[in-house]
Amino acid sequence: MSFANGRLPTIVKPIAYDIEILADLSEFTFRGSVRIRLAIRQTTSKITFHSSDLHLESPRVIVTTDKAAYEVAINNIVHDKKKELVNLHLSTEVPSGATAELSVDFHRALAQGQAGFTWSKLDLEGKPQFYAFTQLAPIQARRVFPCWDEPAMKARFSIALITDANNVNLSNMPVLSEEPYVVQGSGVSWKRTQFETTPPMSTYIVAFATGPFAYLETSYKSPLSGTAQYSLDVAEAVLPIYERAFDVEYPLPKFDTLIVNGFDAGAVENWGLIMGSPVSFLLDDLNNLAGKRLVAKTQTHETGHMWFGNITTTAWWDTVYLNEGQVILPLLLTLIHPEWDEDQMFILERLQGGMASDALLSAHPIEWKDFNIDNVMEIFDSLSYSKGASVLRMLSTHVGEDKFLQGVSKYLQDHRYGSTVSKDLWDSLAAIVGHDISALMDSWVTRVGFPVINVSEKDGVVQVRQDRFMESGRQTPGQNETIWHVPLSILSLPKEGGVRVDHNTVLTEREMTLSLDPAIPFKLNANTTGFYRVLYSGKIAENVAKLVAQKGSPLSVADRIGLVLDALALAKAGFSNVSDALSFLDHFRREENALVWSSIAGGLNAIANTWWEHERIQDYLGSFQRELFSPLVERLGFEYPQNEPDNTKILRTCAIAQAALSGDKNVIEELKQRFANFIKTGDESVIPSDLRALSFRIANQYGTQEDYLFLKETALASKIESIRIAALIALGASPDMSFAEETWDMIMSSGLGTDIIYLCVGLRDNYKTRRFLANKFRENYDALAAKLYGNYSWQPLISYSHEQLSTKEDYQTAKEFFKTKDMSMYTMTVEQILESIISRADWIERSTSELLSWLEKRTPPEISSGPSGSDGQKRSWGCLVA
Repeated sequence: MSFANGRLPTIVKPIAYDIEILADLSEFTFRGSVRIRLAIRQTTSKITFHSSDLHLESPRVIVTTDKAAYEVAINNIVHDKKKELVNLHLSTEVPSGATAELSVDFHRALAQGQAGFTWSKLDLEGKPQFYAFTQLAPIQARRVFPCWDEPAMKARFSIALITDANNVNLSNMPVLSEEPYVVQGSGVSWKRTQFETTPPMSTYIVAFATGPFAYLETSYKSPLSGTAQYSLDVAEAVLPIYERAFDVEYPLPKFDTLIVNGFDAGAVENWGLIMGSPVSFLLDDLNNLAGKRLVAKTQTHETGHMWFGNITTTAWWDTVYLNEGQVILPLLLTLIHPEWDEDQMFILERLQGGMASDALLSAHPIEWKDFNIDNVMEIFDSLSYSKGASVLRMLSTHVGEDKFLQGVSKYLQDHRYGSTVSKDLWDSLAAIVGHDISALMDSWVTRVGFPVINVSEKDGVVQVRQDRFMESGRQTPGQNETIWHVPLSILSLPKEGGVRVDHNTVLTEREMTLSLDPAIPFKLNANTTGFYRVLYSGKIAENVAKLVAQKGSPLSVADRIGLVLDALALAKAGFSNVSDALSFLDHFRREENALVWSSIAGGLNAIANTWWEHERIQDYLGSFQRELFSPLVERLGFEYPQNEPDNTKILRTCAIAQAALSGDKNVIEELKQRFANFIKTGDESVIPSDLRALSFRIANQYGTQEDYLFLKETALASKIESIRIAALIALGASPDMSFAEETWDMIMSSGLGTDIIYLCVGLRDNYKTRRFLANKFRENYDALAAKLYGNYSWQPLISYSHEQLSTKEDYQTAKEFFKTKDMSMYTMTVEQILESIISRADWIERSTSELLSWLEKRTPPEISSGPSGSDGQKRSWGCLVA
């Protein structure tokens, strides 16, 4: 029997679980029993299953054959704590084809983190109320009940909860029965809730919860329930859309969302009982576009998992992109909110993020065959999510969206209640489109990285060449061996007029000659649907720039976003000069689209975040940013009228953020005054919700102790999640190091739990406290790890502490520090941090002189670095709605 890559042998397979759990919230413990019906697929005298930190009692094995039913004695029980396995050595062999029933009693304390069956607290009307809930993804079910904790080991689950009689009990399925229950020696009233049996499903989406939960329709009005209405509306709208799109019905009789205080995983797709944090599902202001999009995207994403992950499940975690990539595709949210331009937003939020991660040496293929199960949390990253979704979007464009959806529908129907690998999806799509898909997609999912396509002209002929794109710009021969099958999506402007897009040409060799007239304007990667960069040279580059600058440009918004992102990424990697990228941005001065401006802002922020300790570049760059964005603020103002186009809202928010954080005195004073009115009146409406986070940060950056203390009180006491989180982040914005110390004290001593992550974000984004955060993290590592190691929030906290540093000394310090700690679960995270630091240091070394020269030549001699009395500190602020 092999345990390849941590997987269980398949000679014994679960068919059904019968689970009963008693949850005692007064003692913060639970105990239970499980009966597991097993199919014996090969004669064996050993049964192996998962169990982690459970106290097991009275295991029994009863075997049933076609001739008899009998109990088999257990000779020996071996616990492998490192591998989280239990081996039952039986007194006799169990024959192939038999069934067996394994029964085990178990107990343990409720967890205080986010793994397994955990408890949390909520203050209702001044009284603490406790509740418990499960978080079992990806491999935490073994902490709650003995099981075969792998996604392909699907079974049916019958679940019963024994709890305080006053609690509301929830699980994946509806309540079958509920009746009083007697617990000997207890003075509390108990009840037993039996739930209906589930369809076959994986352990990681099993869910149950108990506590004083409030429903929207109940007479009791929770202070949060009203803000959940929008999320409920989205779920109601999107469920039938998924059913129609994929021609597969949602199979469960209920579809609940449970909003859990302190839930640090964002949201989890438990079948029939989605769980998530308040910020992911609660919307306090329907005019808050950023909040509205977050809630809609979260609910749509988790609803999508009811099909991708729950009905049809990846066979192993090495292809988790099959679950995650599908549900990030912008197709379905566009059907609900076509005005949001989700496909264009996808480029900024997902395509760009996936490329940034995949350009690192520490990247992994999205079909990650050799990953270590100890590092399973690291596979839920921007590569599995964002690259996975991006290459599927590229494929959808190449074969046509309608055929893609038909192929996905066939994939779901052919593998309903089953588990899959990549080939299953490619085969289903091939059956619809009529040609092989595996050959096209293999290099994108099994190989690390992506190409840069060099486009040049020689002797009147257009030539293209592909090479691996790396953020460092450096390649060894062994790092540039992959030949991708690249759909070139060639956009051209023929002499007879109009726009033509060729979706059929695929680059399958290192180099290729295109049948194009270089004198006719053209662009590769139409609508930025491909997962690659494009580097134009010579007259071809000049023609592309002219298309951008042309009034009524024939290039789409997606094309223009892609050109901006490519220009800045190519400069960072050393394929071009940073001055060339900045000069290219000058062609966008007449741009009206908010997302194009967001891509420009993101690029300028990347430069500012690299040269954050170079005062002259910060001053000159700030002047350039104000030159671009302050006129937009003057035109658009600070008010957000009802029913104005979303493009205008996003552009206003973007322009105000960039102007304020590059030192525009008028914008800063306006935001400070609005914050002062908020303190004075308590009226939240004086600060538009889309400007709330920015206003809080500016107020603390240029404010007083009174402003800091007000934000601290708001962060600790506000019942409105978006306000509370904005205040937590803003606490890190002050240049006063005594406030930084006070903020760090909150991280170490407050009862904020995993919300300390927001305080760290604020300290990271403040240039004055960025290195302070790194030092404090190293000094207090052991105490922080004791609180958070293994939780979803620990991995980003490691990254936030060091990822924005930028010198070779920083690199060496971080490298030596992490060597002294157990980073076995986070090896890739550390590698990415170190690579980001050295890449930034190399860019500074390579381009400082050239960047400074360009900025000096075009910046007015009078440089305003902030309002009178300020510290002149600049701070990057992404204006992307997220």
